[in-house]
Amino acid sequence: MGAATFLVGLLPTSNQIGLWAPVLLVVLRLIQGFGVGGEWGGAVLTAVEYAPKNRRGFYGSMPQVGVPAGLLLATAVMFGTKAVTGDQFLQWGWRIPFLLSIVLVAVGSTFAPLWKKPRPSPASRKARPRSRSHFSTHSARTPARSFSRRVR
Repeated sequence: MGAATFLVGLLPTSNQIGLWAPVLLVVLRLIQGFGVGGEWGGAVLTAVEYAPKNRRGFYGSMPQVGVPAGLLLATAVMFGTKAVTGDQFLQWGWRIPFLLSIVLVAVGSTFAPLWKKPRPSPASRKARPRSRSHFSTHSARTPARSFSRRVR
């Protein structure tokens, strides 16, 4: 997602590559969306699993707060960029916040190895592991198997 955001700042204009400029923009935005969709579920799950039992709802809401917080930060950066670039904002100034996103990518890439091998969450440690025999005894009772036995 971060690379796609950075690449938006490097996109050629439609005067340079014609119809390909908006096509590439849509492709980069799709990549951003898929990236957010993939990360969001994991963020909510991790927040809830590691939360104290009586605070899971609150912790689970924190990823939801990240979206408006990010939008507020992005708006502030855009206003700051507009103030600095003035009349040139529409020509090239709008690219600066997208190019600055590489800093967030670098920070995330630096700290990502710390999260590669997480410790088991308290919730997963408390979960009772099921034996293989448990699944084999119940698999004969699935609706699909019951139906297939009736059809024969």
